Order: sequence, then structure tokens, then C-alpha cells
Amino acid sequence: MIFEGAGTDYYTNFTSQTSGSIYSSFILNVSALGSLNTTGGYFAGFIQSGSTTTFGDAIWTRLSTTAGRYNVGVSTRSNSAVTWLAADLVPGTPCFIVTAYDIVAGSANDVCRIWLNTAAIGGSEPAADATSVAGTDLTSAAGFF
Repeated sequence: MIFEGAGTDYYTNFTSQTSGSIYSSFILNVSALGSLNTTGGYFAGFIQSGSTTTFGDAIWTRLSTTAGRYNVGVSTRSNSAVTWLAADLVPGTPCFIVTAYDIVAGSANDVCRIWLNTAAIGGSEPAADATSVAGTDLTSAAGFF
């Protein structure tokens, strides 16, 4: 999928999940930095049931402070603080991204986790490369964008 700054949120629905952990994985290949800035923007995540605009486990990219590089981050909601991975990624180099959204009983305590280029598929789950817990929880998740 090519975005090129269009701001279009294509998504797919799945059976609503109200507990447990929900995972996503994809290959990210940022071909050029274009108009990316140091604030960044989100481009993927889970969608709350019954909504097309309430996002959780939001995955972000931003322009790194290292010239010609970018960073990836995660936030519990698209409007909450982002936890950034320390890695400076090179445009044109594919990255394997795995995320988890842990629905935890209670409020403001769901956990988002992200792994970058993990080789642990099919094995024991390793510690996440970054975790985010700030923000309002989704009540459920029923889609991915």
C-alpha cells in the first residue's frame, strides 16, 4: 500500500475482541522521507468496535534527529503520548513490525507493545522493544487500519 501523504485510512474488520491480546504484523518499507517531520504521524493500528475513527495501538513514524533516517513508535491511542523505538531506520530498507494490544480489565491501563525485526515468530514471546500504557483504553477492537 502506498500512502504518499494522502491521509486515507483503509481498514479491515474482524470479530470484536473485548479481552486478551490482539496482535498485528506487517512489513514496513518507507521508500522516502518526503514531508515526514519530527512530530510524526500514525499510519496503522486497531479500530474500536462501532467506530471508524477511534484508534488504539497506533503505530507512528517520525523524522529522526539523525539525518536521512526515521523512527517508529507506538501509542495506546492516536491522541496519546508516543513511545519511540531508539532505532534509526533507513528509508528503502524493509522492517518487520509486530504489535500487540493487551486489553486489561479496568480503565486507562491497556498495554501496547511493539517489536522491530523480531526473529521469535513461532517461539516464546520476547520482551517488547517498546511499550505504551498512557491514555484512554479502547472498549473493544474490531478492525485494523
